Amino acid sequence: TDEAIGHCRRILELRPNYVDAYFKLSSLMFEQGEFTEPETYRNPDLYQHPSYMEAAVSLAEKLLELGQVERSCEYFRHILDLEPDSVEALNALAWIQATMATHVVYDPAGAVELARKACEITSYESPEVLDSLAVAHAAHGDFDRAIEFSRKAVVLANASGNKPLAGRIGKRIALYQREQPYR
Repeated sequence: TDEAIGHCRRILELRPNYVDAYFKLSSLMFEQGEFTEPETYRNPDLYQHPSYMEAAVSLAEKLLELGQVERSCEYFRHILDLEPDSVEALNALAWIQATMATHVVYDPAGAVELARKACEITSYESPEVLDSLAVAHAAHGDFDRAIEFSRKAVVLANASGNKPLAGRIGKRIALYQREQPYR
């Protein structure tokens, strides 16, 4: 890993705008617990690069794993500014806004809108996205809708063979039946 990090740094000395090298360097550093956010991700010249969105999503997820919730949300919003129909960013941001009740990013109404848009893009056929919509509705206090979308998500998860997801969603249905949101 140390050698790979060295190679990435050397590549970036030679090609400072090479987004794939930043993506790889960030991943390697994260694995070692030395993750630092490369400011180059904010470089507008890189936005058109084919790997940029994948790298930006990965960075947002890593920031979330590190507990940097607000920075993670900034990146997901940044992605949506560039690609408004990014299901991955819509879904992730909706989930965060619906489940982080003790955090400043908590926004159940916004979460419902983001998840609804992701569902429309996926024609309401993604169990993960339907699950986010259900979580958002529960956070917003609409437990009937949360149960409705959760049940659809369970059917789709089971149909695709994703039994673990179906099981997790089923546990959330039990919460919604007791009028408790998922946190």
